[in-house]
Amino acid sequence: MDAADKELLTERDRRYEQQFEAIREATAAALASAKEAVAKAESANERRFESVNEFRAQLNDMIASLISKDVAEARFKALETMVRDVNDRLNRMKGREDGISVVGAIVLAVATLIVGVVGALIYRH
Repeated sequence: MDAADKELLTERDRRYEQQFEAIREATAAALASAKEAVAKAESANERRFESVNEFRAQLNDMIASLISKDVAEARFKALETMVRDVNDRLNRMKGREDGISVVGAIVLAVATLIVGVVGALIYRH
């Protein structure tokens, strides 16, 4: 191997070393960028999960303040009973009013009849 070949090999070796170094630097930069991107993605993911957890907490608070189906049904049943009782009372009161009106009409008719008979008796004498 002569000096020209050695120089050619040395030059090629130096170029390959430069290319290898450039590739190494590019790979290191790409790896650093990827790590930064992963860190940002993880941060964004954590913020999103924080929002989701806040929403879940609000939803749990809302659910805790809601009335259960069994309690609601029991209350509606009690209200239905109360409405039925009030309707029954109103119907009885209406019946009494109707009865009082009928009795009042009868008393008025009898009084008018008595006044008429007494008036007729007085008029004849």
